[in-house]
Amino acid sequence: MKSKPLALAALTIVFALSCTEVPDYIEPPEPPPESNIIYGDDLVDSRDGQTYKTVVIGTQTWMAENLNLDIENVYVIEDLIPLSLCNSCNYSEIGRLYPFSVADAICPEGWHLPSDGEWTQLTNYVGINAGKKLKSNYVWDGWDTYGFSALSAGSGYYGCSVNSTAYTIYYCEINNLWMNSFFRVGDAGEWWTSTMASGSHAYTRRVSSENDDVIRETENINLVESNGYRFYYHSVRCIKD
Repeated sequence: MKSKPLALAALTIVFALSCTEVPDYIEPPEPPPESNIIYGDDLVDSRDGQTYKTVVIGTQTWMAENLNLDIENVYVIEDLIPLSLCNSCNYSEIGRLYPFSVADAICPEGWHLPSDGEWTQLTNYVGINAGKKLKSNYVWDGWDTYGFSALSAGSGYYGCSVNSTAYTIYYCEINNLWMNSFFRVGDAGEWWTSTMASGSHAYTRRVSSENDDVIRETENINLVESNGYRFYYHSVRCIKD
């Protein structure tokens, strides 16, 4: 008879356990891969004396920093649009943003703007979670496995915002309505490639805080008419010839 309370207690425990909600299984976070950084020789841009780190990733040698050339102080070019934009002019950290017409020819001698295929070669070599592996671990949430140190410089445009197509570019000009605008700073970085996707769009690559991939996109290289007029600007990373 003394065993009944023990049996009852055991049944109570079993019943309680059977009614306990089992939490969903959560995959543990993937640990950062071991660092695989191979630095190349520093790149000194003879046009302004700036020095950039470089990294060897597979068979490619990349700049490990965004290009930072103040092109207006190097070349005298008459143009309706700025040749580069800066966000708070924090050049040493995030580099400058350039329109495609400038980006396609701005890399130092012996280097060039990478093609769509060269970017694909990079991401194929890096493999899964390429964005996470290429993002900086200093000012962003990346692993920086290969020393590429992608920064969230955002993007920009030089534009004139008007609410009617009746307003022309000339109207924007004479009323001094053109202005710089930046977006996704601290959240994403986007780089031009040299490859055209169509007559008006070039391929780009973007990394962001939203996911761990490198996203292949396209951007209009010409004047865009959308609630006004705008030219888009992105970062530049050069690759060795």
